[in-house]
Amino acid sequence: MTDLSAFDRRLSDALERYAAEVDVTVDAARVAAGAAAAGHGSAGGLLGGGALAPLATRRLPWLVLAPLFAALALGLALVGAWLFQQLRPLPVVNPSIVEVVTDGRDVDLVAGADGKVWLVGVSRLVSIDPATLALRRWDVADNPGFVAWAAAPAGDGGLWVSQVDGVARFDGTRLGARIAAPSGAILPLVAEGPDGTLWAAGGNALFRRVGDAWQRIDLPRADADALDLAIDTRGSAWVVSAVYGDETVDYQLARWDGSAWRDVRDTDVRGVDSNISSIVALPDGGIAVAWDARIERFDGSVWTDLEAPPLYGAADGWLLAVDADGTMWAGFDGSAPSTVGRLDPGGWRLYGTADGLPAAIDDWSTTRIATSGGSTFVLASDGVYRLVDDSWVLVAGTERQPVLRDARVAAVSAHEAWALDVGGYRFNATYLWHFVDGTAQPVLESERPGIILTDIAVLRDGTPVVASTEDVAAWTGSGWLELDQKPALAIAVGPDGRVWAVGAAGTSSRVLARSGEGWLRMDLPRPPTSGRIIVDGRGEPWIAASLYGPGLVRLRDGEWQPMTPAEVSCPPSAGCGRNPQFRHSNLAVAPNGDVWVTIDAIGAANQCCTPADPAMQVARFDGTTWTVYGTADGLPADNASFGLAITPEGTVWLGGSNLSTFDGRRWTEQLAMSGLGTLSASPDGALWASGSLGTLRISTDGPQQ
Repeated sequence: MTDLSAFDRRLSDALERYAAEVDVTVDAARVAAGAAAAGHGSAGGLLGGGALAPLATRRLPWLVLAPLFAALALGLALVGAWLFQQLRPLPVVNPSIVEVVTDGRDVDLVAGADGKVWLVGVSRLVSIDPATLALRRWDVADNPGFVAWAAAPAGDGGLWVSQVDGVARFDGTRLGARIAAPSGAILPLVAEGPDGTLWAAGGNALFRRVGDAWQRIDLPRADADALDLAIDTRGSAWVVSAVYGDETVDYQLARWDGSAWRDVRDTDVRGVDSNISSIVALPDGGIAVAWDARIERFDGSVWTDLEAPPLYGAADGWLLAVDADGTMWAGFDGSAPSTVGRLDPGGWRLYGTADGLPAAIDDWSTTRIATSGGSTFVLASDGVYRLVDDSWVLVAGTERQPVLRDARVAAVSAHEAWALDVGGYRFNATYLWHFVDGTAQPVLESERPGIILTDIAVLRDGTPVVASTEDVAAWTGSGWLELDQKPALAIAVGPDGRVWAVGAAGTSSRVLARSGEGWLRMDLPRPPTSGRIIVDGRGEPWIAASLYGPGLVRLRDGEWQPMTPAEVSCPPSAGCGRNPQFRHSNLAVAPNGDVWVTIDAIGAANQCCTPADPAMQVARFDGTTWTVYGTADGLPADNASFGLAITPEGTVWLGGSNLSTFDGRRWTEQLAMSGLGTLSASPDGALWASGSLGTLRISTDGPQQ
């Protein structure tokens, strides 16, 4: 166990002084400080000494015997937990107990053939009736397999939804079975042709659905990535693609006429190979293309310059749309406030913030447009707007919620959690969110200007503690309390209430403990790696490398010891010249003290070795030996995991391409839901997730079998 005797002596000295001030015994003061650290009975929360008041008037002899009873109770609890782990049935998660707290990112606005306008989000679909503005919503709570990265109208009134690894048909009521992408392909782009043919594109290929199979059509350039797709009224497919160099991007626009590619080069229209931002099919059979500060119309033989409005920067562009009568609309996509343009006979009519559109979020605006039933809608930075009497009005119920791009979630209870956008990405000057009883409450950037946050944990009283590039601090509800003045990349709260913090590899690690109304710090040996940190039941910290390095280490006897399971080691390939390295995305400690860690696919981390199982693995350390689980034990064949959490009764939850649990022998899929991101289990057994799907709360107390 880590030697904290010197630290404990300093803590004892502080407790002696604190006890003298309030006239209590040192043992009582120590118990009081421990209760305050754990958040038990403390009306004062983070700063208060509310738990000291009852103990100040009692000098009970049971304080001497309490450790013996505690040890006995702990032993019985551990035995019971072990038996329960071996014998308990696996909980069943029902989709009805998945609750969406905040949605994922909104990605598109689509006018359907049924007259409705569809707001497409990564984790939701919302239909808008243009006549009544009535809304209807579907999300992952209705269908846990739901995820949408793009959508296109289907001729019969539904939608084709891109799920990247496939396409699904939404009929207006439910999402149908996924049409899987061809092996090794991705399908982020989808469209339906005038004859009802389904098209998709992704990577370096265009795909056409023929019967029950995909016909693959390679793009003209093998190293290109498809960026946009449109099918004109003649049935020709237009694809925008790009080839990425070290410092340049080479764009290409090409048309597939059914038998061959027609490459639209710079000789056809000047500058068409630079920064293409959008392409749209026109009702008259032509297309329109936007790039840089230009918009061009192609009627099948001649290109016409539409003299696009001037843009604000070289990297800006327009997102195009066209209504039923052929009127062209353009939404601004760039570093300036929201702007919408309509091409009238006399030129462009521009709308901006003076007409009701919102300002930019984080100095960037993406405005997508859909028209239906004589109404025009735009998806702007904070919701969907409708043009009413030449002014833009926000459609009630479409307000955009906080979007966390790289979130860490820390659960407090089934009704409360904190989420942190790692790296300091700010949604409307916000990077820390408090979710309580279905509401999202922000902590504004102005509270800590310019600070980049890196990790979050909660004390047992629910107080969030945040690591940053400047320090470790706790949010008291009205301000920040600095606990330590050194930067940290990861933090954890141990079972005794101490806060453990680790900086970059080779820099600092330390442990912080409450002393009265302040905090004491003890510096620890410099760690050889950096990543996630936990504290096991012995009070020893573990660090799992989030970047490739020594992998997994544990602090014992004053030294960081390598702990990567030998079962996943492999010798370097001949001529490789370096040892294999491992990356661990997640780790957690179980109530019985077992340490669980995920091991990313070694092939993705290091080409120097070829493991027996090329996919991600999960390992469990019981204090003596490691047990490693792979695809043969039911794990999905993923490269890495997104989250790992263990509920108080010992159920291990793993998030990757699905949500799985471990029953003591095998991993079983509970929800076919990807994009969950980080997981966190609350003391009362609720499971929280935050990622590309948004922030979700998943009840784990459903029926047992």
